[in-house]
Amino acid sequence: MLLRSLSTSLLMSAAIIAAPLPAAAQVQVSPVSSIDPAHTDYSDLQPLAEAIGEKRIVMLGEASHGDGATFLAKTRIIQFLHQQLGFDVLVFESGISDLHIAQQAIDAGADIDTAIKKSVFPLWSRSDQLRPLVGYLEQQRAGGAPITLAGFDMQMSGDGPAAIIARMDEMAGKAGADRAPFDRMVTTFSLLRQFKGKGFGMIDLDQIARDAASIDKALANSPDPDARYWNQVTQSLAAFLPFVSGMMAGPSPATFDLREKQMAGNFHWLASEGFADRKLMVWGATSHLIADRTAIDVEIDETMVPMGAQIRELMDGNEVYTLAFTAGGGANGSIRSTETFPLEEPPEDSIEGELMALGGDYYFQRLDASDGKRVARLLGHADWAGEWHRAADGMIFIREMTPTTFPQKE
Repeated sequence: MLLRSLSTSLLMSAAIIAAPLPAAAQVQVSPVSSIDPAHTDYSDLQPLAEAIGEKRIVMLGEASHGDGATFLAKTRIIQFLHQQLGFDVLVFESGISDLHIAQQAIDAGADIDTAIKKSVFPLWSRSDQLRPLVGYLEQQRAGGAPITLAGFDMQMSGDGPAAIIARMDEMAGKAGADRAPFDRMVTTFSLLRQFKGKGFGMIDLDQIARDAASIDKALANSPDPDARYWNQVTQSLAAFLPFVSGMMAGPSPATFDLREKQMAGNFHWLASEGFADRKLMVWGATSHLIADRTAIDVEIDETMVPMGAQIRELMDGNEVYTLAFTAGGGANGSIRSTETFPLEEPPEDSIEGELMALGGDYYFQRLDASDGKRVARLLGHADWAGEWHRAADGMIFIREMTPTTFPQKE
């Protein structure tokens, strides 16, 4: 529940509340003035700050990867978290190695937009809706308050393989150990780069697992401050290869869980070793970030546990705040085409339906046990019943979703 001092004005404002809700729901809902990153009066986000409290990890989800309005909303919230709550690391659902190389380039003075396009998956980095975030990152670097970028995915998401090969070769030289495991890992990266995933028949997965263990041992006591990071990259690759092999053989929950588990491991390493004394913001899909998938009334295979749930097991769950995003209408886009998909009107008794009845464009809502089981559209804009407070801590409602757009190719 929001503090009563924060909810009083909401309960009394007839201009904001156009239709009555149960008392419990009224206390949890706060209007948001705008999702435009240019709107820098953050007084409307103070209820979100109260909900986050002293947590040092805020996970920002999205119902689908084509939700352009959500990208803008997340950018405005990132600005708020950075300026007012001291969050200064942004971790994308993109390659752990790609973002590390990108951040090193940024530290050396590289253009941030170019670095992001080389490291973050194109569905975000190439979209028009990410331009305000890129502009903010450049502005803050110039102003002496930079945000550090990182990635938690085990997949390679950009132009990284060539740089990864060079860096692994450098680490092998510094390790002073048997070069053979390093050389085979470099060869593996080369195959992936050369054949773009079609060279898996030439890769011995068991040998890669043994090489990853050897590299882990070789780098454990390396004096290079970057050694632990690149060791994590190696372990990530060792998990990535059987994941892709499994996907090629036919996707299964157990195969999907290989990715979820490694993403959780990568993020846990970043939060506990890479940036142990800093506050982290996470950009990814809500489906990966939810705290408890079993809270939703959908048939599941329990061998696939979302990254968000695994992180709460690996870390103190009280450190993490998960914010989902949803919409009442509009349309979302596609990551593969210019096609857009209209969103159907939500059921009247759903969380979105009740927020639509309030009349405002944007709301922040805490998710609380008092909500019970409700229908909501936090995953893929589909109507799922669930105890949503077990899956996320709060949500941002956008009345009309707008799709992602991309610059037209000349």
